[in-house]
Amino acid sequence: MRAFQHAAKAASRTLSTSTHASALFSLLLLTLSTSAPAAVYRCIDADGTSTFSDRACEPKRSNEPKPSDSPPGATGTAGANGASGALGAEPAASHHPDGLREKKAAHILDVLRIAPSEPEMMLLRRTVDDAAPDLVKALDPDNGNWTPANYRWHMVSEFVKTDLRRDVQPALRASTLQVAQIAAREYAARANDADMDAVTAFLNTPEGSRYIAFQNEIRPLLYAARSAVEAQEPPPETTPTEQEFRHRRQLLSLTLEYRIAKENGTSAPASIGLLPGSTTVVENTVRREGTALDALYNEYEYSLPAFQAFTDAATSKHFFVAVEPALRTQLALSSTATTDFAESEYEMYFTRWRAYYGPGVWVRTRNTVLIRGRTVYVSNMTTTHFANTPGSQQPELMAIQCEQREENMYQMAHRFASDYPSRTAAYKDIQNRCRAEQHLPPLH
Repeated sequence: MRAFQHAAKAASRTLSTSTHASALFSLLLLTLSTSAPAAVYRCIDADGTSTFSDRACEPKRSNEPKPSDSPPGATGTAGANGASGALGAEPAASHHPDGLREKKAAHILDVLRIAPSEPEMMLLRRTVDDAAPDLVKALDPDNGNWTPANYRWHMVSEFVKTDLRRDVQPALRASTLQVAQIAAREYAARANDADMDAVTAFLNTPEGSRYIAFQNEIRPLLYAARSAVEAQEPPPETTPTEQEFRHRRQLLSLTLEYRIAKENGTSAPASIGLLPGSTTVVENTVRREGTALDALYNEYEYSLPAFQAFTDAATSKHFFVAVEPALRTQLALSSTATTDFAESEYEMYFTRWRAYYGPGVWVRTRNTVLIRGRTVYVSNMTTTHFANTPGSQQPELMAIQCEQREENMYQMAHRFASDYPSRTAAYKDIQNRCRAEQHLPPLH
């Protein structure tokens, strides 16, 4: 067993095992393995039993809903995080009887960001936030004081996350599409065309666009609180007023994750991990993300009645029930993809992270605000000082200091550049150049 897996067992978070979780993780191995790229089909027998196979399901029985011959072709646009897409299905290119319905399902899940087909920014941040706690704990797994309550935890965690952020996008690109396809099959198998068309019709309205934007803005807060609960981070010591409590809970009661959990009676933690719509996560979000929630309430207050009407509609409740297995599957597969990514990063960066964690570290930062026309750019300058450095760790630490010096210079020279891939590639080149000066192997 890999060193990371052994070290992660000593971390505070544990995943309970169950038949349901084992089935989901087995499904991941079938679908994400590079040695077995064939598609996995989920089929429902006459008695309602679900089976998985690498062959297409038999044609649906005549009493099941038939695909619509003329799906709507309108386009829905989201205002936040760039979430947009045509919600109506395009003509099916597949001869599979469920091809058209799966396309409809995939469009809805993609636009609502329940199972995006591309690794968008929230998914990237969530993967990094989920992977980091176990990786940081693995640097000193037997130390009972090495927890998020330790004054150095945040500093080391940010150092680890910096490396993760530079690698996460290409690492998730292939698996995200496969997870989205599997989730779409899960939803399509339980939904019917009338309900999917009704959801599509609402999302194509102006209020539907605001609903999408609302979900995209509030979802990161929900998942950030979930990560904090799993990492056992202490909640902030603040006491909201009764009105603030009421407004925040009203907002969170309209999130997709909460409604899915409520309509399916799954508000308790799941065996595959803590559900983002669970009562524990919602209450933690109320306290941890209070300022952001208050701002969202002010922004969307006049749209809340329309959101509530959609949420309470019968077709929406059918949607929340039908999409729940897809959300569970997406969470399980994404969790295992995160573990695979974390193990890969652990093997590559452990020596570097351990060197940073090992000695005493003092970090000085300086923020410089630059204004150019209507653009405000904040430059962050970081300098790290090490003490009591063992000889075996000296090359790694010297390379880290070189990286920070060169990256600070690069930021100043390219302070108005916004091309994320180019900046990431430049930072990786700096990192490997500094490592070469210390005769260390490159980090690919």
